[in-house]
Amino acid sequence: MPIGMRRPETTILDTPNGFRLTVKKWLTAGETRNELRLMMKEDHAGRDKVDLLMVGASKVLTYLLDWNLTDVEDHPIDIMGKPEPYVAGVLSKLDGPVFTEILTAIEQHEKAMDAIRLAEKNGHDGEMKSSAISPSPVITTGDTNGSQPSIEMSTPS
Repeated sequence: MPIGMRRPETTILDTPNGFRLTVKKWLTAGETRNELRLMMKEDHAGRDKVDLLMVGASKVLTYLLDWNLTDVEDHPIDIMGKPEPYVAGVLSKLDGPVFTEILTAIEQHEKAMDAIRLAEKNGHDGEMKSSAISPSPVITTGDTNGSQPSIEMSTPS
């Protein structure tokens, strides 16, 4: 039976420069919609448009739960359970390359989870399991792909 819901899970991502990130393993439909909401803003006419500056930040805000980052005095920067606006403020104060490293780790995690989801959908081996519904005609001869006709055809006497 297909999986409709998953248990909330977390996973640890270690980055090349020693950052340890605790992230959501999977996003729910609601969390995915929230990620999209975070990257939108209203234009001058009141229409929603994508805020390109928030595309990566919205992904980090949606996935990230905790980390081992410290401030300039080597005190832990606590984000666990903090409100979204607080975490967004902390993210905006990070050095650019640090933010990029965190975003890259989360994007790689997301791609790995997408691959697992695709393998589950396709029967764990990555190949589609469904067969053709009806024979396909061979274009050059008008023949079918070799299956027998299901209705007896009349033939000239």
